Amino acid sequence: AAIEAPPAPPLPPLHPRPRRFARPLRLLLVLLALAAAAAVGWLCIQHRAAILARFLTLLQAVQALGPLRGTLLLVCMQVAGFVLLIPTSILSVAAGAAFGLQIGIAAAAAGYLTGSLFPFFLSRRVLSATATRLVRSYPLASGVLAAVDEQPFLLIVLLRLSPALPAPVNCYLLGLTSVPTSTYLVATALGAAPNCVFCVYLGSLMQSIAEVLQGDGAAPPWPLIVLGLAATVGA
Repeated sequence: AAIEAPPAPPLPPLHPRPRRFARPLRLLLVLLALAAAAAVGWLCIQHRAAILARFLTLLQAVQALGPLRGTLLLVCMQVAGFVLLIPTSILSVAAGAAFGLQIGIAAAAAGYLTGSLFPFFLSRRVLSATATRLVRSYPLASGVLAAVDEQPFLLIVLLRLSPALPAPVNCYLLGLTSVPTSTYLVATALGAAPNCVFCVYLGSLMQSIAEVLQGDGAAPPWPLIVLGLAATVGA
């Protein structure tokens, strides 16, 4: 009988070479991003009068275009704000000042929900692999993402109510989870509704769109602040 040869020993596992320059390159990119953000902030402070004037012109265009086309312009501004991590509550106030309470709520809700989808999909489709590794290296952020995956609807509602994180930041973080888009949208609409309605109501009390940028006589939204703090504790 033929003698069978002994099986060949298994090959040792291949270990990828450590990326010697990965961490310095990441640090350099972060520093460049911070420097760019600081430069943009400095330019905005230096030219704040011109920027406010142009912004006021856009808000007046929203009012002049009427409910339909004005809402489309408002939606585009909301999308830009969400993607660029710029707070957009002032646009909800502008919707109330331009269109009144009922139409303003519809316009602000359309802008908010549409704007919140863009960073969500951008984070999920484009930034997912790199951003997930970076975020999950921090235990607190990793715990939040794990909790959202377990109880997505409740946690998203609480995160939207909470003032701890700006809404655009929430969108990017939630894009790193496995939450279905339908759950994300419904929970976002429910959690953002109190602040959206309050901002539109505040704008509907103003005599002109120019008062949106002045903010004279606006009382702090104490009920929303208390609700947001309670949501932060609950989350």
